Amino acid sequence: MKTKTILIMLISLMFLFGNTLDAKRNSKKSMRHSGFGLKMAEKNLLPARMLLRFKTEIGLTDVQVKKIEKMQLNYQEYKVKSSADATLISLKISTEFSADKVNRSKVTNLIKKVGLIKTEMQVSRINYLLDVKSVLTKVQIDKINSLKQARRAKRGKRGNRSMNQGNGMRNSNQRNNRGNRF
Repeated sequence: MKTKTILIMLISLMFLFGNTLDAKRNSKKSMRHSGFGLKMAEKNLLPARMLLRFKTEIGLTDVQVKKIEKMQLNYQEYKVKSSADATLISLKISTEFSADKVNRSKVTNLIKKVGLIKTEMQVSRINYLLDVKSVLTKVQIDKINSLKQARRAKRGKRGNRSMNQGNGMRNSNQRNNRGNRF
């Protein structure tokens, strides 16, 4: 009985972590595509570590570098604290399941708290990326976008080459003709 309850709760937690939308957006279509929208937003925004890595190529000033580093540090601090909070609440959920009688309303409230923390973390991530972008000039954004395109093109060429050679995989003839080793 306990294992069934734990299994059901773990499945519920996995579902909750995968769907961190607020309660107002209940349609199946919006839930199914929520992760895609966040990934597209992150793909089109500029991560601070990339900006700092290419600071000379895009022409960041010392003031911009310091602002971006401060934003990055503040976000990392927030992220660590929020992740720790979510982990602590998850541990409380596990503790609730180890009890002889599970308090459903308490477990439900704890799961909702974890969902809120995860949602806040996603919103904070997008706001952080937008704040970092706001530090840049239009020219710098254009430079970083051209660097990103060049890296994607380079990765594409490398990716095609690695599929055929040098990746440690045998071609189909080598795979099928392993032969008798004796």
